[in-house]
Amino acid sequence: MNKRNKCPDRRRKALRRCALLAAILLFLSVTRLYTPLPGMAIAEAADVCDVENPEVVDWFYDGTLPITRFSLHALVDGERSMMLTAVSFNPLAGGWYYRAFSEAEAWDGSGLYAGVYQHGQDDKAVGYLFGRIDDPEIVTVELTETVQAVLAPESGLHPDDEVTLPVTLKDVPIFERSGTSYLLTEIELREQSYFTRGFQLTGYDKDGNAVATIEPHWRYWHT
Repeated sequence: MNKRNKCPDRRRKALRRCALLAAILLFLSVTRLYTPLPGMAIAEAADVCDVENPEVVDWFYDGTLPITRFSLHALVDGERSMMLTAVSFNPLAGGWYYRAFSEAEAWDGSGLYAGVYQHGQDDKAVGYLFGRIDDPEIVTVELTETVQAVLAPESGLHPDDEVTLPVTLKDVPIFERSGTSYLLTEIELREQSYFTRGFQLTGYDKDGNAVATIEPHWRYWHT
């Protein structure tokens, strides 16, 4: 048999193998035994967070924590809520799956919606502010954190005292996608001598006047 006859046979075998692999992956994904795509893990996280019709606004990578070095983070918008989630991949244990998330409601008409996502592992931690801005007057935001002094004698506070402090945003928080303004930036975390009681987010107009103040939903994960 010459090479002309061998090549078509090899192509047919390769196509049959690809078709068989595709059929197996389809079966595993339909039966939820394997999740081959990150978008499917996003959909599962959206079900947990009650985010209807989820659409990924932005993907980014953060390998600060060892447990998320094989993960992708996604800012996801929906009809009445949104979320920031981390999805990980394990080729031997089900494929893609969601590892952590924080949700935010986006329906009450305030024009400013946000959440705070924090994830810690051992002595490392990351934190993000995320959300959406529907009020066109809001051009800047300020995030503050109400903390409880647990073991902070150098602060001059007594244990159990609460104080509101500014939070440093590491990047410009507002960006635009398809005509909609979103929030997404890493935040600077405080020392462990404080215990977080909650966050406040204020949106300002171009003249520095406060337009809206909300309390972002805050979720902390520890691995």
